[in-house]
Amino acid sequence: MRSKKNKKYLSKKKSPQDIAATNSEKLVVRHQSSSLAFSGPIPPPEALEKYEHILPGAAERILSMAEKNNDHNIKIENRRLDIEIDFLGKSHKYAITGQFFGLLVTVMSLCCGTYIAL
Repeated sequence: MRSKKNKKYLSKKKSPQDIAATNSEKLVVRHQSSSLAFSGPIPPPEALEKYEHILPGAAERILSMAEKNNDHNIKIENRRLDIEIDFLGKSHKYAITGQFFGLLVTVMSLCCGTYIAL
């Protein structure tokens, strides 16, 4: 027993001329996209102008944010350098202390070895 869908399909058979006409038509689809990318906290002047047009004062806020971010990065870098300098100073002291105790152990070993040999 055939279903209604099959009956509809069978009743709508296309002729070879219809099939040839359908195949000769070509569908052309074009896709175009564009993107804008920038690095850093400040967008290019064209984008700043658009921001300012949409929201008055936005360009000033963006520049203010970039300046604050730059100041923050400078503070972090200075803090990192201070810690590194402090660490190097301490490690230098530890190196000299270690060398002194190494010399002391060597001299004591030589003295003890000489005393035992006599």
